[in-house]
Amino acid sequence: MTIALAVLLVVITSCDGVDKSDKSPIEVQKEAVLSALSKNSNLSEYAAKLKDFDFSEIQADKFTFFAVTNDGMRKLASSSPESDGISIKNSIVAGKYGKSALRNVSQLQSLDGSTLPIIEIAACRQIYINSVEIGEEISVGNSTVYIVEKMIPSRILNSADDGHEKVQLLQTVNYGSGDSHHYEYDDQNRITKIIRYSCSNIETESFTYDGDNLVRHILVSHGYFSIVSDYEISGNKITMTRKGYTGPDEPVFGDLFDIKSDNPYTDTYNWTDINTLYLNNDGYPIQMGGGSFANSTFQYQDGNLITHTTEDGLVGDLINKYKYDNNKSLFINCKTPKWFMFWAKETFAGVYGSRNNIIESSLWDGNKVEHMYIYDSAGFPIKHLIRVNCKEDNEDCNYWVYETYEYVYN
Repeated sequence: MTIALAVLLVVITSCDGVDKSDKSPIEVQKEAVLSALSKNSNLSEYAAKLKDFDFSEIQADKFTFFAVTNDGMRKLASSSPESDGISIKNSIVAGKYGKSALRNVSQLQSLDGSTLPIIEIAACRQIYINSVEIGEEISVGNSTVYIVEKMIPSRILNSADDGHEKVQLLQTVNYGSGDSHHYEYDDQNRITKIIRYSCSNIETESFTYDGDNLVRHILVSHGYFSIVSDYEISGNKITMTRKGYTGPDEPVFGDLFDIKSDNPYTDTYNWTDINTLYLNNDGYPIQMGGGSFANSTFQYQDGNLITHTTEDGLVGDLINKYKYDNNKSLFINCKTPKWFMFWAKETFAGVYGSRNNIIESSLWDGNKVEHMYIYDSAGFPIKHLIRVNCKEDNEDCNYWVYETYEYVYN
């Protein structure tokens, strides 16, 4: 959205010329918004859908609209021809939410009942609604309009009476740097999507399951690279085939995330890496080797990773040791396979599969990391303080960083 477009809409809303006599508040708001949108040709397809939408059963007279550009509407129509009539409801929220109001709530509910998580990257004052960045706030009477590049994805959480047992699952990690990670789950409480927000980039991860098995994981660093990992499971052995791609300007495999690139170089194939992971009878990794990963072994106690040893031909074994508290870990209710939670360092810190929370890391280089937590009433951590304590004083050591955690009942 350009500045000129925002100015145009502001001017339009001040002189929309809509006759408000003998019309319900909802009709007045709808016509005011349509009058504003129709003056901008890049919003004509969204305006046409909105014009046909029946507000008569909606018990509200204030709204927030996430108006999708024509290009976004066309991508939606081409990917899901039957969904755009329904999805128009997902772009409307009852109530007027300016950006100051959005910063005070963690989620919205659209007219189709979808939950729309709100993520703010405070360091660069960006706000995302379920992974879609919103532009400038535009007031139209008793409503607010934001112009967005694509339709906000639907996300229906389990209802309170659907018979599904609710458990507490990690939804958002907020870092002291201002970055934020957001997690989504299926009805079996397995991770299906992770979105990592930062000022400079968005990284997206998707998970594909076949029965109880995780069979594919795709990491997309938008505009930079993608890694596609396929997992072949045979007993206690997992063969991992990872393929890397680069995309200098646009994301690779962007169509998986409603992004389509015309740049032919975004699917440039770079490398293949094949590794083997061996599991114990609990499904935890005990040995890994092959490909670009050095041979590693893992040891556990009471469901926690306590030792991770990596072979190094130059300096010998590199050994990291961990100690834990007795409280619930972030992912204790998550049913994504434990081997992935322990092994996938690109996604997790290598210890997130553990039953409890790490309180001390003794690293192979002699440094130690201390961890402290604040817990909620259910025993889950909601704030995490981390101190890096180096064996030799330097400017990169002996400092505290922090994370905060938010949960959802799914």
